Amino acid sequence: MPRDKYPLLVTFTDIADPKTVTKVDPDNLAATFGPGVALKRITLEITDEKVTEGRTARLLPYLKSGKACIPLNKNLAFGDPMRNVLNDRFWRKL
Repeated sequence: MPRDKYPLLVTFTDIADPKTVTKVDPDNLAATFGPGVALKRITLEITDEKVTEGRTARLLPYLKSGKACIPLNKNLAFGDPMRNVLNDRFWRKL
């Protein structure tokens, strides 16, 4: 996948608290995960496998709360995806 098509990468310092979300720099994973960690590639694959449901909601129940996961952060640039992370960024049923 070309670099300009990478998805937003995040991690949580406390998986139970959506306010602890942190943006991860795909060009510098070592800054978040420690020395020696680097992203080699991201691959998109189309499959005929059945979609799994429910696991993400069980691990991160606040994603289905109907509220923004993270309060608006006006200190970030308007186009920054971390400015206000809405639930539908993570959870969308088609």
